Amino acid sequence: MSFPLMRTLIEEARRISMGGNKMRRRRIFGIASFAILAAVVMISYPVSASWVLIAEGYGVTSVSPSGCSAAVDGYVRNPASSGDDVTALYHVSWSDTRTSGQRATHYFNITVSYSQTAPELYKERREPTDPGGGGNAILNITIYGVQSGWTINVIWRAWVNAPSQCYAEDWDSKTITIR
Repeated sequence: MSFPLMRTLIEEARRISMGGNKMRRRRIFGIASFAILAAVVMISYPVSASWVLIAEGYGVTSVSPSGCSAAVDGYVRNPASSGDDVTALYHVSWSDTRTSGQRATHYFNITVSYSQTAPELYKERREPTDPGGGGNAILNITIYGVQSGWTINVIWRAWVNAPSQCYAEDWDSKTITIR
């Protein structure tokens, strides 16, 4: 209800109170009271939380005739405020460019430690590849309603193992404090 409408209702109530029907006066005062209550409730209602991408990681593993490699890079993206829902992403890709050999295993993991959750939250992806294989995916973890002053630690991990040929691993981590 807008303030000009409330003002009109209150002015009408005053006019009626100067001499008018008691029943009509009560109804106008009731409507004005309701309008004031509605305005107070709307003003005091907290602003709703928003969704925030707080951290994003990129992981790549590969197997080639010359060996294995793994690389992980993590980044803090946006600050979060109390009450926000926050997400950490992990973009992963894997490849095997050999022409022959045993099956290789590519492993990716995102772990989120939040000072108010126990145990840690994690998601993982394990991809076996034959020579010539590969792919990509996105892993994500969302925490709802974070609180000011608490911290979130995100760890991204990647490793690849080609039995009897090579092994490689890498990881990165970031810590975010909720404001």
